[in-house]
Amino acid sequence: LGSVLLTTLGTLYIGREAFAISEKLANVTIWSDEIKTAYDSFMGCDLAIFYFKRSVRVISGDKKFEIYACDEGRCGCAQGYENLLGNSSSFFTCTPCQPGFSNSLVAYQGRCTPCTRGRYTDGYASESCVQCATGRYGTVEGANSKMSCKRCVPGRYAPAAGADKCLECPPGSACPDYETSIYMPCTPGTYNSDTGKVSCLACPQGKYSPKNGSALCMNCPPGTYLNISGAKTETSCMKCSAGRYAPTNGSSTCLQCPSGHYQESPGQVECHECKSGDGQLMSNAPDFRSCVAVISMSILDYLFKDNAAYYVSVSVSAVFV
Repeated sequence: LGSVLLTTLGTLYIGREAFAISEKLANVTIWSDEIKTAYDSFMGCDLAIFYFKRSVRVISGDKKFEIYACDEGRCGCAQGYENLLGNSSSFFTCTPCQPGFSNSLVAYQGRCTPCTRGRYTDGYASESCVQCATGRYGTVEGANSKMSCKRCVPGRYAPAAGADKCLECPPGSACPDYETSIYMPCTPGTYNSDTGKVSCLACPQGKYSPKNGSALCMNCPPGTYLNISGAKTETSCMKCSAGRYAPTNGSSTCLQCPSGHYQESPGQVECHECKSGDGQLMSNAPDFRSCVAVISMSILDYLFKDNAAYYVSVSVSAVFV
């Protein structure tokens, strides 16, 4: 006895050990809307498959029915199982979902669904798929192995489980390692203006960064300079000394006042032109911190100095041969 068809117009009752001696019974087709059995009605059978009509409302009793489930007057497969018979069939039967597939529905008469990208299942009869861990991602639909979850490469991260791709680390951060789930904000004194970087850069000369996660460094103000990199605070910016100036933001050095100009105060953005109110010719002192008068006299100016005339005797000797 390999197969049997059971049918009744009402509820089908099957008593204890009803098929105990039918060791070779493999397939049972039941054409009834309600099936109630004892827990051991099919004990001892090599029973592999039950076929139920799609309109069945109750399936209960035998331990072999554990893979079937009913809910609100409809029966089908339990979670983790599927019906391989097509929609054109009047019957359904349940078998375990294969690796890479799952079913989370109760009283289901359809097929298991493949794991979406970023998930997998490596066993049979899975109710749900397993998410790839944070820092990993999956690109294969219906993946049946944990090995399908790949590590994010440096410069990228996956903050949530079940990712189907890794994200580029945002500006102001870095992802130096494989399998990163949380990016690292740039520390004070460093920055990163691009995405997908593995390290942060030290602020260049003339700039500083006072906080974590900076995408850009801040400029030292005009009149100051900074000749080191990696500065963290504005107080690192130094005032230009007297005789020098810095006209723009972010200077790494101060400029010397041009010839004929001076600056007596530190921390300035420009120099002043040397000139006097009485028309006297002026120029810069050697240290460019002040101005000095320029003395330039012709011979005639010297001879008539202080409204007095000076006599100059010039002797010319000649030798004739």
